[in-house]
Amino acid sequence: VGAYFESLGPTTVEGANLLATVGGILSLPSLVSYAHGGNGGPSDVRLEASGEGGVLDLPALTTITGPNSDWESLLIQALGGGRVNLRAVTQIVGPPGYGGGLRGTQILAEGAGSVVDLSGLTDFLDSGNRPSSPLQFKDGGQVLAGNLTTIIGLSLRAGPGQVLSLPSLRSFEHSAYAGAGDVYLSAEGPGSVLDLPALTTITGPNGDWENLYIQALGGGRVNLRAVTQIVGPPGYGG
Repeated sequence: VGAYFESLGPTTVEGANLLATVGGILSLPSLVSYAHGGNGGPSDVRLEASGEGGVLDLPALTTITGPNSDWESLLIQALGGGRVNLRAVTQIVGPPGYGGGLRGTQILAEGAGSVVDLSGLTDFLDSGNRPSSPLQFKDGGQVLAGNLTTIIGLSLRAGPGQVLSLPSLRSFEHSAYAGAGDVYLSAEGPGSVLDLPALTTITGPNGDWENLYIQALGGGRVNLRAVTQIVGPPGYGG
């Protein structure tokens, strides 16, 4: 609590939890690449700041790679007033994997003053099987991702009273992998808004037992006014 830790190395990290708690600052100014790593079994790895004054600062990080096998998650989280600074990250990728279990990169800001800063992010590309990759904020939290232009496999869900706006997003794809499961573009509950004013192309699933849900529920609103094309690519199976 209240501690500050800064390390000038390393430049690459794989499979390590990076956690900052109440009043603590963890800064790795030389880190440029971070990967979940994956070990072929259930495993969550976290980039997290929790509690008032908790800061995880990774100012030079440009690339994040999610898990590559089943039942694994990379959790990027700001909780209870924490802040995660990933402002130089331009790409989050989920590499091709194997099996039928869920896996993905989950982005969450929960609680007043909680911020995940991904303001430099342009591409979220989860190319794996069955991605479980939502972007969410709750109870006054913020996810800053205004420069995101291309999405594959990331669910966008706004809850009651929330406005999720990605003004630069132009292309959204369910998944690059057949067998990926369900992905959502949704606004759920009174006052909820999902606003994607520059989105022009939506590509649906390409395999069996997959769905892309575009839904406004319980007073929600989904703004896709610039979309000119929704396509379902050729798939396989029955």
